[in-house]
Amino acid sequence: MNTFIVYSIRAGLKLARGRYLKLLAWQIIAGMLVLSGCQTTAPMTKPAPEQPPRTESPKVEAPRVELPKSAAPEMGSGPPPLTRSAPPTTDVTRFPAAKNGKAAHKDYVEVEVFYATDRAATGRPEPAKFYGTQRGNLQYGTATVSIPKGERHKTGELESPVWWKFEFREDPAKHIVLMSLTRMQNAAFYRKLQDASAARDLFVFVHGFNVTFEDAVRRTAQIAYDLPFPGVPVTYSWPSQGSPKPFGYTTDEATVEWTERHLKTFLKDLQARSGAKHIHLLAHSMGNRALTKVLRSIASEQPSPLFSQVILAAPDIDAEVFERDIAPAMLRAANRFTLYASSDDQALAASKKVHGYPRAGQSGESLIVLSGLDTIDASGIDTSLLGHSYFAEQTSLVTDIFMLLRHGTPPNSRQLSPRQKNGIPYWSIAH
Repeated sequence: MNTFIVYSIRAGLKLARGRYLKLLAWQIIAGMLVLSGCQTTAPMTKPAPEQPPRTESPKVEAPRVELPKSAAPEMGSGPPPLTRSAPPTTDVTRFPAAKNGKAAHKDYVEVEVFYATDRAATGRPEPAKFYGTQRGNLQYGTATVSIPKGERHKTGELESPVWWKFEFREDPAKHIVLMSLTRMQNAAFYRKLQDASAARDLFVFVHGFNVTFEDAVRRTAQIAYDLPFPGVPVTYSWPSQGSPKPFGYTTDEATVEWTERHLKTFLKDLQARSGAKHIHLLAHSMGNRALTKVLRSIASEQPSPLFSQVILAAPDIDAEVFERDIAPAMLRAANRFTLYASSDDQALAASKKVHGYPRAGQSGESLIVLSGLDTIDASGIDTSLLGHSYFAEQTSLVTDIFMLLRHGTPPNSRQLSPRQKNGIPYWSIAH
């Protein structure tokens, strides 16, 4: 057996070309020696090759990024280091995801998304990992997101690498990718936002449970691209744990209540400083808890509406509390409120079991129909795994939201079927 091992060693090393293959051959041979009960030390005549030196990936110059003169580094000095305690006025972090550099622009478009978040920075440079799950102070910036062109992107889908297609890295030509972040101070953020949104509309997306910062920004870009929205997309991202596990849900419940103060500050500043013609608000799932309470508070302070369209998609809120305490008070904060509900929403069904009572985003017997609130029953059209993201993943709903945000079209003039409950009208998606 030992003679066979020796001959195997010689044959393996002759066949192995290059350092990596020789290293692999030695590892296989060592395993054979262990199995045969031999000593695992390599023969003196054939010393093991040294670990190959690491090679750095070629650096790709970040396009179209300009730092203020005061913060610009000297030639050849490299970017300034990121620090948590004293961040510079503008931090720019770029991650070139495209394999073929600038040529990738033939296959994808870039969507700029403004963001506000009270997630703490992680200290990691990658845009997808820049903000984590810990609580922090309000921070601002912009993000660049790629959307594949043509048939590579389907309306409503958030394309990502999948292993069964042997896709192991992001490619902007195939996937929706968070490509870069530009972190800004408050004043610089609103100056840039004024330039982008002057005399135009903007919408703010407030995500729900189990959403990372990366996916919140990607979803905002996807919605803006699919509508298509002619104004400025904005993400408000609170520190969701990004985990579907039970502890993630309970942590998110506590955190979405904690974020209310920051969200109110941001929305009031946005209304006062953005220069936008109209501001629309879109919340999903648990994000509705923060948004509706903030709007109730703003409505008590402002005699006239501050916002144009407010969309409450699949709100994970106690239905009775919403109908009795929240809706009547908040309806003065905007020109129109629209509630999308579904009886197929399995995530809300699970929430009902946890809390013991129906959720505001469920239809059926618990469907909420109120005067001054446009209720849309979206049951029967969902194709997502949990039936919880239908508002962004169904073409018919994307069309309905487009007519609402783009033209302010009332429900009786959209492609909806009229219904009634207790003498009050509501509508369902035609399918």
